[in-house]
Amino acid sequence: MSSLVWAIVALGALVVNTTYRMTDVQDQVLALQDEHAELDVEVAALSSPFRIAEWADVVGLVVPNPGDSVILRVPGEPRDPQPAEGGGGDR
Repeated sequence: MSSLVWAIVALGALVVNTTYRMTDVQDQVLALQDEHAELDVEVAALSSPFRIAEWADVVGLVVPNPGDSVILRVPGEPRDPQPAEGGGGDR
């Protein structure tokens, strides 16, 4: 009879311990969801084309003049199957 009481007490302790652990994990999940939402907002702000254009202006980057840029091909890179529309001839 006393072993049955001990088994019930031990089972109760395991349930309480598991409940505390589940609560801790749920709190961690909520904290990580909040952090994820904050990081999503930060990514959106940092990847804004307007912000990037402002940064480029501050550091002195400019749009190149026609003919100032060169397209380099990586050996083994597949070529475009068809030329872009409106383009006249090969690159």
